Amino acid sequence: MDRGVLGVGPRLAEAVVLYLDDPNRFASAAAVASYAGLVPRQIESGTMRRFGHITGRGPGLLRSLLVEAAWTVYRCHDWAKAFVDRDWTDKVLQYLSDAMPEEQLLASVEKTNRLQQAAQICEGWYFIAEKKKRAGDQAGATAAYQKAIESGATQLSAYRGAQMSLRAN
Repeated sequence: MDRGVLGVGPRLAEAVVLYLDDPNRFASAAAVASYAGLVPRQIESGTMRRFGHITGRGPGLLRSLLVEAAWTVYRCHDWAKAFVDRDWTDKVLQYLSDAMPEEQLLASVEKTNRLQQAAQICEGWYFIAEKKKRAGDQAGATAAYQKAIESGATQLSAYRGAQMSLRAN
C-alpha cells in the first residue's frame, strides 16, 4: 500500500498541525516559510542587497523536521533530484541569455537517469519554444512545444505550458 512520499509521514504532519495551528492565518507559502525560519537572512546597505543563511527564527523542531524530510525526499526520489538539479538550471539560464546555443543545451541533458532525462528534455524544448516565440518564429516555436510534449514528462509545468501554448495557436 502506497502511503505517500518517503520522508513525509504522520509525525511531520502532526508537527506541522501543532505549530501552524490554523493555516489560514498565513497569507502565502512564503509566510509559512518565514514563520518556520526557512527564509534567507537579508543584509541591506544602500543599494546593496545580499542574502545569507536561513534566519533560524520560529519553532526549531518544525524547521528541523522539515529540513530532514526534504533531505530524505531528495535522497530517495529521482524526481526530487531532477527538480533540484542546479547545473541544469544554470545551463537553461545560459541558453536564455544567449550564452549557449540550442544544440549545446540539448546535448547537456542528463543521460543516466531516465526520469531526469525526460524532465530536462521537456524543459529544454519548452524554453527553446519560448525563445523562438519571442523572436517571432511561430513555426519553430510550435515544433519545439510539440517536442516538449513528446518527452512525456506530464508532471512538469513546462509540459502543461507547452500544451496550453499549442492550444492557443
